[in-house]
Amino acid sequence: MISGDMLRKLQMTELEILLKVDEICRKNNIKYFLVGGTLLGAVRHQGFIPWDDDLDIAMPRADYQKFVEISSKALGSQYHFQCVENDADYWLLFGKVRKNGTVFAESRLKNIQTNKGIFIDVFPLDDGNEPNDLLQKIRIKTARKIQYVMYCRRGVIAGEVSSQIKILAKLSRVMSINKWMRLGQKIVSHKNRNAKYYFNVGSNYNYKKQTILKEKYYPLKELEFEGHRFWVPNDYDFVLKQIFGTNYMELPEKEKRVNHAPEYISF
Repeated sequence: MISGDMLRKLQMTELEILLKVDEICRKNNIKYFLVGGTLLGAVRHQGFIPWDDDLDIAMPRADYQKFVEISSKALGSQYHFQCVENDADYWLLFGKVRKNGTVFAESRLKNIQTNKGIFIDVFPLDDGNEPNDLLQKIRIKTARKIQYVMYCRRGVIAGEVSSQIKILAKLSRVMSINKWMRLGQKIVSHKNRNAKYYFNVGSNYNYKKQTILKEKYYPLKELEFEGHRFWVPNDYDFVLKQIFGTNYMELPEKEKRVNHAPEYISF
């Protein structure tokens, strides 16, 4: 577990990345907002949750794709947007903006060659129906299965995996990792002008908790986070209650205040 000065330095590096992304988004009219534990931190602590070591934002799919298109030039040489469109061997349904020249060495990535810079997560939000929509659940489960199989095939998974996943990983070699991941994106990202909800298929939180009415997000407002102001959902109280429960302003017990455990960090 990261703590003390190391944790704070990591948080400030992530904040630096967020400030760059915020600058790009405002300049290019790209909508984004704080989500997950980062949103909770903004509301409860006006900054990072004291023990948190990651930073999450989300973008509606159209804005996410616009960010993909301009990221290479807009981020310059200091940062890199790692995503399916920019990395042929990438294994996730969401992107990471990484700071080049740094290292956040997760144990699960120790056996693969990839950009391992300190990062913030960027989740695309897709048009959706209410959480119990059967077709939507099938689409999401299928996309997540593809992602998990690509984890295995890429060598990201640590420890034992089921024989079924091993078989699927071998069978999947009829197509490249990139083609499978693009298929996974296509399954969940079809545009629906009449959709009343956004859902987030990339996050570890239960997708039902993150299938939220679009009207709860807009118009976006700003909250303070580490001395700066960033975009957040309009009804952030509703969003946080749906994900974390009605008592989200209460601190968890000390044994639950955990974070990642990278093997190595370099700034």
